[in-house]
Amino acid sequence: GAPVGALSVNDSAVHVSVRPTSPGDLAEVAVSPDVGEVFILNQVLTVEGGGSKVSFRRTPGSQELVIFGTIGRTSPSVEEDVAVGDPALFAARALRFALEERGVRISGEARARHRYHTMPGADPVLHDEEAITLATMSSAPLWEAIQVVNKVSQNQHAEMLLREVSFAAQGMGSLDGGLRERQTFLSQVQGIPPSDELVDASGLARQDLTSPNALVALLNFMWHRPERDLWLQSLPVGGVD
Repeated sequence: GAPVGALSVNDSAVHVSVRPTSPGDLAEVAVSPDVGEVFILNQVLTVEGGGSKVSFRRTPGSQELVIFGTIGRTSPSVEEDVAVGDPALFAARALRFALEERGVRISGEARARHRYHTMPGADPVLHDEEAITLATMSSAPLWEAIQVVNKVSQNQHAEMLLREVSFAAQGMGSLDGGLRERQTFLSQVQGIPPSDELVDASGLARQDLTSPNALVALLNFMWHRPERDLWLQSLPVGGVD
């Protein structure tokens, strides 16, 4: 459930590890990268044995992560990925942290200045016409990105690709634009009726509905597309990947 943004580092998540200590003492909790994105309230007690019952709880919109339960002295560490609140701000903080780790002194706070500002129901407004490019990096080819989405069911990457489709076609990477472009594509597929029952890219939304017939129609359509071979390479192989 990590939020979607144009700038994403570490899949917009921090990794939390809970390790046992001595029986009767609180467990050891580590966050990576630890850039102040979440505040940990550690309530995990180390006990004898090898069993673990560790739970994570965070109120939506809060930076406080409560970790509670027990972890056995001989138990392996408990690992969890935790979504950040603002992907761009997290990226800025991570950049600052990496620079300071290398001896670069920085004044002021890390900030995220979003180029476009959007309000519900309103058109995007250009927020900063004089944004400065600090660095550029070319991504992997699109078909490799789609392999990651399809083979490991990477929901956040699917959401970002939907907005990338909108950006490529319209110059603005918005959810609404991506939904329109997808509907335009699906309208070419015989056997898929027009529908507003697909409201995101990952399928996580409860409103998302489709039918076996529609899926078969899409598979048949893609089989006859010029991109068939690259598409086939992106599909997961049962028992392999």
